[in-house]
Amino acid sequence: MRTFILLLVITLSLLSTSATWAEQYVGTDDIQVHYSAISTDKLPPAVARAYGITRSQSRAMLNVTVLQTGGGHELGKPINGEVKASATNLTGQRRDIDMRRIEDAGAIYYVGFVRVTDAETLDFVVDVLPAGKDDPMKVAFRQQFFVD
Repeated sequence: MRTFILLLVITLSLLSTSATWAEQYVGTDDIQVHYSAISTDKLPPAVARAYGITRSQSRAMLNVTVLQTGGGHELGKPINGEVKASATNLTGQRRDIDMRRIEDAGAIYYVGFVRVTDAETLDFVVDVLPAGKDDPMKVAFRQQFFVD
């Protein structure tokens, strides 16, 4: 049940933050890396408590999922990987993001947190080495955050 709630929250947050949420992934023939970044205050309190996440407008959560596609897995099968991430603001200040693995009912997420200020734009760089693969995949995206 927690997995369903977390998936629902992430999906709803993506819908509210980007018209192109469904395209927030990079992929090869057999691997997809899905990613998003949201303010943790968007998480329902029960979900935040269940996963030990501090809710705050000034705290962003980076969420990464690695899926193996093909082989009869239409939606993709969650797989392990090594995930490293950083965020750099427009003044060049780089922040490494410690990523932690969350597994729940067969779903695997990698989440990390970074402080944000009002109207701050961050350039995220995520390096992913999927389990069983030799070649890492890189994700790079920019996102602006607003604090009320």
